[in-house]
Parts: sequence; structure tokens; C-alpha cells
Amino acid sequence: MLVLNLSKLREGNHFIPFATRVEAMSAAQFFNRVGQIGLGVALVGGVVNSALFNVDGGHRAVIFDRFSGVKKSVEGEGTHFFIPWVQRPIIFDVRSRPRNVPVITGSKDLQNVNITLRILFRPV
Repeated sequence: MLVLNLSKLREGNHFIPFATRVEAMSAAQFFNRVGQIGLGVALVGGVVNSALFNVDGGHRAVIFDRFSGVKKSVEGEGTHFFIPWVQRPIIFDVRSRPRNVPVITGSKDLQNVNITLRILFRPV
């Protein structure tokens, strides 16, 4: 059970509990302060969100920098940071992909032979 000693309310601002200070503050000041804090949190969240990018499984990313060109490091799976408006992530699919190449050819006895060549390739 919380017991509030009211004699401490008169001894100075640093002894007044937060709830009592909110009541002493006018409603307009309180909502103005909450709005300022909310705007600050929204701006910081927006900047952080614009500086993150995700690389999915089976993909890799390289960073293009407007000043120094393509960076030599390759970013793997996960969430990574970059500098907005200066750097740009370029994401590549590095999974093995099949390609079927059908070929019709003839045999010695002039019969048609259908051959399908399957090639698995992926970028290095």
C-alpha cells in the first residue's frame, strides 16, 4: 500500500512525486510536452529506419557509395546499416539456378534424338 506524505509536497519541487507534478502542470503544457517527445521519437525512428536494409537468405549485397564507388566487402544475410543518400545497397540472388537447354540432333541412322542439357549455375 502506498502512503503519500503530504508534508513533503511543500518542501520543494524535488520532493513532489511525478503524478502530483503532472496534476500541477496545466493540461495544455502536458500535452504539448507529450507531443514534442512523440515527434522526437518519430523523427529518430524514421532516420534509423531509412538507414537499415535486409538481405534475405540466398542473397548477398554490395554497397555502392556515391563518393568511392562499389565497396569490396560483400554483405551476407541479415539486417545491415548504410548511410542514406550516400550509399545504396545492391542485392543479388546467389542461389543455384537451373537452366535447361533442349537440343534436337540426328543419329547415324538418321533418327531424331531429343537431348536436354541441364546446367546449374550461380554467381561467385
